[in-house]
Amino acid sequence: MNHIVFITGAAGYIGGMLADQYSKRSDVEKIICLDRDDRPNLLENNPKIVWVKAHTNDDTWQAEVAKHSPDIVIHTAWQIRELYGKQDDQWKWNVIGSEKVFDFVFANSFVKKFIHYSTVSSYSALPTNTLQDVFTEDKPFRDSPYLYATEKKVVEERLHTRYEKAVKEGGHVPQISIIRPASITGPRG
Repeated sequence: MNHIVFITGAAGYIGGMLADQYSKRSDVEKIICLDRDDRPNLLENNPKIVWVKAHTNDDTWQAEVAKHSPDIVIHTAWQIRELYGKQDDQWKWNVIGSEKVFDFVFANSFVKKFIHYSTVSSYSALPTNTLQDVFTEDKPFRDSPYLYATEKKVVEERLHTRYEKAVKEGGHVPQISIIRPASITGPRG
């Protein structure tokens, strides 16, 4: 089966590298890339890339992406650096934007796999943490003074609520994976 992959935040560090690497796979037919920014040089002239320029919190991208029926959705879009004085915009981009991606995933049965990039920061780095503290899936997220961690926490809670609702109502439920890196560094950027 040839996959059609939809990646949000494709002009960003993770999204761009994922789009580039997926485009080199023989089992990937095309990659639908969504970002508020223009296509980066890394993805220029790549015949497998379909670029959609929009914010995730817009209602302008859903119909265009749905035309391609992606079976894999990877959500990496995120405003990481805090927009001081513009936290409402940041919340709209990150939290509301993520909810719109979730709506798309659960509303379209052609989506078979959903991968959400989150963070370990939602467990919160606190001075009271010890080396004996082991964070596992059964431990709840904690409040954090950092907007980044708080937004990621809220978004994961909202994804979980959507998942439970879809299961309860017998709706479409794709395979869901959550990636929680501690930090990401590398050669690009």
